[in-house]
Amino acid sequence: LDPNGQEVDYVASGYEARLVQQATDVLDGILLTDRCIMQSLRHLDARDDPLPPACPPVGVAGRSNPDERLSLAQLEEVADQGGSRGLFGGFSLPGMSKPKALLVGSLALRLPSKEVAPEEVKSQQVTDAIKELKEALASEEHPFGVAAPQFGRRIRVVAVGETQAQVDAVSARDRVMQEHASFGPLVLINPVVKPRPKSQEAFFFERSASVPGYEAVVGRSVEVDVEGLTERGERATFVARGWKARMFQHAVDMLDGVLFIDRMERRSFKRQTVTDELADDVPFGVRAPVAAAAKSRRTPAARPKKPRVGRGG
Repeated sequence: LDPNGQEVDYVASGYEARLVQQATDVLDGILLTDRCIMQSLRHLDARDDPLPPACPPVGVAGRSNPDERLSLAQLEEVADQGGSRGLFGGFSLPGMSKPKALLVGSLALRLPSKEVAPEEVKSQQVTDAIKELKEALASEEHPFGVAAPQFGRRIRVVAVGETQAQVDAVSARDRVMQEHASFGPLVLINPVVKPRPKSQEAFFFERSASVPGYEAVVGRSVEVDVEGLTERGERATFVARGWKARMFQHAVDMLDGVLFIDRMERRSFKRQTVTDELADDVPFGVRAPVAAAAKSRRTPAARPKKPRVGRGG
């Protein structure tokens, strides 16, 4: 019906058709993030980089020219030139904050990072990357750890850690349910993370400085095997559990061009300031492995009315 109550029946085409579809979707509780090609999601300040290779070309399907697409080598060249950090994000002046993380939409966040060769572990490039990651972690703006690509360095290095102050800032209930414990800062070079057999899966909110202002529920293994090289070049192998395991999975994902928004429960995506309850179809809390859950027929964990993660941005 039009504003005058008259029935309308016509064919919309082109951009008008797109507008009608998007507006009608909203009436059904469907947002663009529910339909978008997630690797194409980008901050408005990061619109100049080309789309990653996993994205189809922009335009009408079937009408694009494949010869117009950049090769992987060309994309890597663009990515190595840097990315978008927002207004004044790339500058660091005395008394001011350090350079910000690259924003989603920066190609460097979407391409796989390069292995660090044994002879390069103590190189200036790796040493500088480690220093930058430690400083970023100390800022407490990265509660899920940091990865070198977030700062324009496409090498496989991450830093994770949670201070006692950060742990204390989490509610007593979340501290137990999410398994927080202080550790680190811990730097790993060429890290490999694998879920442990029969590990439970936990669904909690995550966020990233590369996707500022937003958060979403992500399912992660509660317990993982971790291996890699320390900043001294020594082999490290250990088991991580709880929040520590989540941090490693979150950070190591970024070395493969994967952000938390690629793994999120799409209907949980929201501004950090929104405290509405989650939709009923969004899982939250710790779940038993699928096979075990089916066998025991357990009821899912109780959902808090306003599920929140701990301190940080």
